[in-house]
Amino acid sequence: MNDKPGKLPHYARALDERQHCHNPPFSVFIHTGLESFERHKEWVTGPDCESLVYCPGIPPSEHRWPVKGCYCFIRWDTGPHESVIAALVQELRKAGAAGVCVQPLWVDESASLVEHNPEGETIAERWKDTRESIKFYPALGGDDHAT
Repeated sequence: MNDKPGKLPHYARALDERQHCHNPPFSVFIHTGLESFERHKEWVTGPDCESLVYCPGIPPSEHRWPVKGCYCFIRWDTGPHESVIAALVQELRKAGAAGVCVQPLWVDESASLVEHNPEGETIAERWKDTRESIKFYPALGGDDHAT
């Protein structure tokens, strides 16, 4: 449980109560960016899932994140800068998340993920990322919950 003082993100009260009752959900969906409140409404919270909204006007470090033992899925839509998302990932991991997955919703999935440059000397120079993709960050410390 994260007893750090701070404001809970929008719609996180039920998640906080579940943590206090030692009944955390398996997954937590965190919506941020354009239409995040509408996207939150689409997700049904239940025994295995909770949904909340992070508004990037307040730094992630000023929030209290009751996500210990949960897998967090950040649904990143247009708006927040990647540095804000990186800070959010770090705060969730520090709060004890079992893992954090970032899904950039604004990406054109039909576009190529990498571009090949046969002139490059190293593998990194030959294959360049051309767009954002889904990324997974495992839990911090010795408790490796990643499968």
